[in-house]
Amino acid sequence: MGRFLHLKLPFSSRRSSVAVLALSWTLGLIIGAVFSAAASDSLIPMMRAAACACVSITGLLAAIILPFLLSALAVYLQSLRLLPLIAFGKAFLVSFLGLSLLEAFGSAGQLVRWLLMFSDCCSLPLLFWYWLRHISGPGRLTWSGTALVLLVALLIGGFDYCVVSPFLAAVIS
Repeated sequence: MGRFLHLKLPFSSRRSSVAVLALSWTLGLIIGAVFSAAASDSLIPMMRAAACACVSITGLLAAIILPFLLSALAVYLQSLRLLPLIAFGKAFLVSFLGLSLLEAFGSAGQLVRWLLMFSDCCSLPLLFWYWLRHISGPGRLTWSGTALVLLVALLIGGFDYCVVSPFLAAVIS
């Protein structure tokens, strides 16, 4: 079905698509920061509890892989207009959680944020590259490129689960 809905965009339309993606990402970061600042004080204990809780490999991999799978689905269906929405959602969550962790842990917030959000921080450049590649290019899904991106994301998640999360648990306790 995707081959019948193929949309060939002129160069200027591709450039505006990249601008929309960047604007969407920036708005997500800003709105996530605003929501984090406006959050109630009951959020702080939940952030501290999240840092002390056990990490599930399935939950960790779902958090890493889900944005890639949604992006691949949007590219496969050739609905590239969904990519800025996915970018907005990911930027909102990263900004909201990162700033909430900074507020919850005070002076140790930088370390806890980097350790707790290690997978997100490492996979964001890869995810943004994937979005740029497909929104500014021909828009076709290449299985080898998608498989490579997913493999790297799985490796990041495995490293986080085996090395970074135990280190965070040792630092906190």
